[in-house]
Formats: sequence, C-alpha cells, structure tokens
Amino acid sequence: MYGSAYAASNTLSPTIGDGNSEIVVDSPDFNLFKTAFGSESDIPAGPPVYDVRLDFNLDAFIDAADFLDLEEQFRGRLGFLKFDQ
Repeated sequence: MYGSAYAASNTLSPTIGDGNSEIVVDSPDFNLFKTAFGSESDIPAGPPVYDVRLDFNLDAFIDAADFLDLEEQFRGRLGFLKFDQ
C-alpha cells in the first residue's frame, strides 16, 4: 500500500480502523522497487520481474512515474485513521 511492499516493516492491528496500524515506506521497499524497475505486466517472468505492488498507477509498467510516487512516500509513515463510530 502506497509503496510499502515489504510487510515486515509494517505494524498491523488485528482490529481494522482502531488507529493502531502503521505502514512505513523504507529501504526494503526501495530495494524491491529497484529490482522491479523497468518491468512490464505482459512479461511477468521478466527480467526484471513485474510486481504489481510497486505499480502505483497500475499502467502495467514499473517506471519513472511510479518512482515519483514511491519517492513521495519514502520514509513517510502512513498511520491509519481511527474510525469514529
């Protein structure tokens, strides 16, 4: 989500919407992006191997447009909003 493809960096609450989940975009996510950069969905086996989690605009290519989205989120912390009931 939003560039966070490496799940080990994230903290997910078992209760959705309680405000206790955190997603971070960090170095492991950037490394995954570097590995997938230049890939296309019509050549999923690559090289490089296509990873839909890193195709932010879902245009079937992992390219500079996706990098701009990753860069915007890098080192950012995306906390989930707490839902009011």
